[in-house]
Amino acid sequence: MNARSFLKSNWCKALPLLVALATGNVCLGQDAQDSSSAAPKTGSTNTVTLEDNTATNESTTPQPETSPDDSPSSTGVRRGPMVVIGRNAELKAGDTAEAVVVIGGSAKVRGKVRESVVAILGNVDVDSEVRHSVVSILGNIKAGPNADLRDAIVSVAGDIDVLGSVRRQAVAVLGDVRAEKGAHIHEATAVGGRVEMLDGATVDRQPVELDFGGLSVGLRQWLRHCVFKLRPLAPQVGWVWGIAGFFFLIYLVIALLLPGVVRACVIEITRRPVATFFMGLLTKLLVPVVFSVLAVTGIGLVVVPFVLIALIFGAWIGKTALFESLGIGLGKRFGASALERPILGFLAGVFAITLLYMVPVIGLLTLGLVAVWGLGGAVMAAFGGLRREPVAAVPGSSTAAPLATMPASDSTTMPVGSAAALPLNPSVPAGLPEAYSHPRATFWERAGAAFLDIVLVGILGLFTHFPPFAFLIAIAYFTGMWTWKGTTVGGAVLGLKVVRQDGQPVTFLVALVRSLASAFSVIVFFLGFLWIGWDKEKQGWHDKIAGTVVLRLPRAMPLVCL
Repeated sequence: MNARSFLKSNWCKALPLLVALATGNVCLGQDAQDSSSAAPKTGSTNTVTLEDNTATNESTTPQPETSPDDSPSSTGVRRGPMVVIGRNAELKAGDTAEAVVVIGGSAKVRGKVRESVVAILGNVDVDSEVRHSVVSILGNIKAGPNADLRDAIVSVAGDIDVLGSVRRQAVAVLGDVRAEKGAHIHEATAVGGRVEMLDGATVDRQPVELDFGGLSVGLRQWLRHCVFKLRPLAPQVGWVWGIAGFFFLIYLVIALLLPGVVRACVIEITRRPVATFFMGLLTKLLVPVVFSVLAVTGIGLVVVPFVLIALIFGAWIGKTALFESLGIGLGKRFGASALERPILGFLAGVFAITLLYMVPVIGLLTLGLVAVWGLGGAVMAAFGGLRREPVAAVPGSSTAAPLATMPASDSTTMPVGSAAALPLNPSVPAGLPEAYSHPRATFWERAGAAFLDIVLVGILGLFTHFPPFAFLIAIAYFTGMWTWKGTTVGGAVLGLKVVRQDGQPVTFLVALVRSLASAFSVIVFFLGFLWIGWDKEKQGWHDKIAGTVVLRLPRAMPLVCL
């Protein structure tokens, strides 16, 4: 029997269990235990003759089998589906059940089962007849000397020990199959384990082994102690602690090398904990959508890896800040002033989070909370830092002179409408070009505006379904917006404006040159844009080619007012 037909047949056999759960024909709790003593079954009542002919069974319709247990005169108790949750279950000798399903416990079967036996997070010990499959997930299966298993038996992350008869496959996934003396197995398969046959055991077909060595044991422990207990760390699984130690070193290096950046994130998380959490959640939800749009349209597809790397690095910084914030908070809570130091607070926060990671269910919730909250803190700190850059003084000018030399009486004699004639930035003398009237936009400000513009252009490119047309749409968009208002939609949101260094307006030709030069900055692996980060004038290659700079206005202004 191949894997496909095996899965198909067993899903069909599981349907009666679902129907029984829906109709209430289920034995729960104490009803799963036999409350009456049954007479021992004789050898004739436990034996059912069935010719082991696979071809005949698959080509003909099986006829209902009868046995003394199925007859009304049977001395045992006849049950429907037997379902037990959170405890062990036992079907005693002489009893008959439609099926046995145990969740969170083990199953001990000594009576006859007309359908299947399933145990989740528990073992199966069967020493009687089971007409259909026996399955154990995260548990072992033991077939006793009197076991007569008509169909396959499967163990996931567990071992199979057979002393009786298995008429079809015995399959262990991340486990071993062991055939004891006197056992009979039609076919034995171990995926991530071994098949062991002792003297006197019979296996009709050649055993199949796919052994991964120590990896099989590690995966089994990880599934048993971490995955199915919903926690990222467990004392029993050593290799996950190696991964945790690797990330701890990353966070420690960030805390030592970037204390100012981490501190900015700590301030945001401490001041606005709810806002940072929801910002992280919003970022998690929007990033896949934005990446999908960019990938479908082809516009900005090369941007996706860089943005993804930036998000991962930002999440690491945010987690480091979250650990530090938690440690500092614990120090204030319990009066430990030493924990208010950044490094000590970071170590205390890591220790507290590690303890939570080992608690079942709570560990998985903590992992998700830390990931979302840390990313939100980094995003909030990044946008908050955009407004805190000091205003650069104009070279060769005295910024305080105009205000310091103004007579005091001018404040009372100045006409009402004369305020409009003053420059927007009073620290800069009048008559200078607009390029020196406001501070230059930083790399992250311009990256945020470019990201918003790329999303908008990507949505417009959905209607073309042709990459060259999408590229022309991008050129037309940026050229038109810079010519019309000196900014784009993303620039308007963040309060940015493109101006010429010589004070002249941005013409169509200048905007077109800047757009084409921007494409060149992208082609060379974004080096032209990254140049903004370390250039003194905050100019990219396209800015230097077009003779422009990007300014940050005092406040975000709508396009109609620019």
